[in-house]
Amino acid sequence: MSEKDDVSNGSVSAKEVLRELTRERDAAEQPTYTPPHKQISGKLDLRHRTVKVAVEMLGCEFLDEVDLRYCEFEQTVNFSGCKFWKHLNSGDNVESHTVYRKDFNCSEAVFEGPFDLNGGRIEGSAYFSGTKFQHKGQSDNFAWTSIEETLEFEGAIFEGPASFASLKCKGDLFCQDTIFKGGADFASLKCGGDGRFDRASFEGEEGVDFSEASLGVDLYCPDASFQGPANFRSLKCSNLTCNRVTFGGTATFSSVECSDSGHFRNVTFEEETNFAYASLDTNLSCQGATFKGPTTFNTLKCGVGGFFQRAEFQSEEETDFAYASFGTNLYCQDTTFKGQVTFYQTTIGTLVLGDSSPFAQKSLDLRECTFERFNGGLLQAKHLTGAQKPAVFSRDPYLQLEKYSQSTENEPDAKEIYYQGRLALRKRANEQNSHQVK
Repeated sequence: MSEKDDVSNGSVSAKEVLRELTRERDAAEQPTYTPPHKQISGKLDLRHRTVKVAVEMLGCEFLDEVDLRYCEFEQTVNFSGCKFWKHLNSGDNVESHTVYRKDFNCSEAVFEGPFDLNGGRIEGSAYFSGTKFQHKGQSDNFAWTSIEETLEFEGAIFEGPASFASLKCKGDLFCQDTIFKGGADFASLKCGGDGRFDRASFEGEEGVDFSEASLGVDLYCPDASFQGPANFRSLKCSNLTCNRVTFGGTATFSSVECSDSGHFRNVTFEEETNFAYASLDTNLSCQGATFKGPTTFNTLKCGVGGFFQRAEFQSEEETDFAYASFGTNLYCQDTTFKGQVTFYQTTIGTLVLGDSSPFAQKSLDLRECTFERFNGGLLQAKHLTGAQKPAVFSRDPYLQLEKYSQSTENEPDAKEIYYQGRLALRKRANEQNSHQVK
């Protein structure tokens, strides 16, 4: 079919588009290219070309492959509302480094074939709001891409896996209401601003990976849904906000570093949860959270406080706070633990129980656990010390409570706690002697 026939048939050939995009223009000519027809037929091959005009191809339909590898666009590129039936290749593992000197806009576009932007450089912003990535085979590829300003995916849908590994974005990353039906890989992402994943849905069995990611400000995931495993290992940000989230698979926050706080209010963790070695300069907030699987906070560090009011630890397996530290307060009012709880060598500023008795269901390991202050009555103190597991009984909590009562000049409570401690120690000794005789 000739190029003339293409035009008369309501389409324009990719060769004509190529010629118009790359030809030299007079100063009087319009510095923007818009095709005469919306349908583009044939492979559009812009490899190693320089496009000096702005590209405005709104609502176009590309019937064949679009190859932009090593192309340089000096002005904005706007593919808003376009439909790509085959591969749009703007950088893959073989050839990459497509350069967009200004904005790259694919909002509301539909990609029926694979999308590749691997290793590309965008010196403005990149827009994919409302975009549909329909291909379910290979990953839609944004890995190693560098973006000078913002990157937007609000309301986008990824039908297959998507890779953003080692992507660099100096501005904000917007993914509100985005749906990821396959695995989502954000490992080693570097974002200079906020990462917004409000109401995002991660539906793939492969889950989402934010390991080693770094954000200049906050990572927001309120009201998001994680159906598969969620890996935030060694994430760095200011605040990590996951309020009202459901984690359907394993949730890993080990070695997370927050220069401010982690927010997990009213969150449901369906499976194993790991906060081991996480470090938060201010607070870890888990008010109203539900932990259904085994949970570890081993060696967790909170510069100020840990907030676990009304939290439910429903697993009969151990909840591990060993070696954790809470600089100012650990709040456990109305907190319930169904299984054993370990506070071995845990350091707490003020242990706040209020009027509740959170440690009464099973056994508690308080060996070498230290707290400077205790917010609770004598009844709560008795429940706390009496819930200790016999095999790991320790006088340490009695001594801590006695010392605090003396510091507040509450001599009656101090004497009662001392007496209870002596009784418990004698009972423990008698039990050990009885076992030896047998």
